Amino acid sequence: MAADLFETYAVTIIATMLLGALMVKTTVRRRSSIRSPSAASPSSPRSSHLVREARPGDKNVMPALYKGLIVAGVVALIAFYPITLLLMDNVVKTVPFEVAGQMKMITVWHLWGTAVVGMALTGFLVWITEYYTGTDFKPVQHVAAASVTGHATNIIAGSACR
Repeated sequence: MAADLFETYAVTIIATMLLGALMVKTTVRRRSSIRSPSAASPSSPRSSHLVREARPGDKNVMPALYKGLIVAGVVALIAFYPITLLLMDNVVKTVPFEVAGQMKMITVWHLWGTAVVGMALTGFLVWITEYYTGTDFKPVQHVAAASVTGHATNIIAGSACR
């Protein structure tokens, strides 16, 4: 799960910066929308000390990783609102969007809501990934049991993973 964590983090930050740049047209506002995703990133180092609390004898490091993820998520969600207000205030007052045929303005709450949805989806993806890659769950146990009988059953079990 954590093997390519930095790469995933970096790609996600860069993708949100590019989306922010595409959202607005003027240069001054574009700078604010590019800086906004990276401004809340300091929440990650604050939670990294919790990941180090995994004991050397533990067979499963996931509880420590989950603790760090939860703390980073809570700190980020708290930090997202004032950061969005500070960096995106000039953007949200000028970018209209259409809802049911009516033009409305983007608010700070809209942008903060997207951060909340993104954090919830991140948690869901971590949970799904753990289920399909963790040795404590049936998909991995099923493939491991099929591996005992040979290559073909291993491939079939991996393809038909339930």
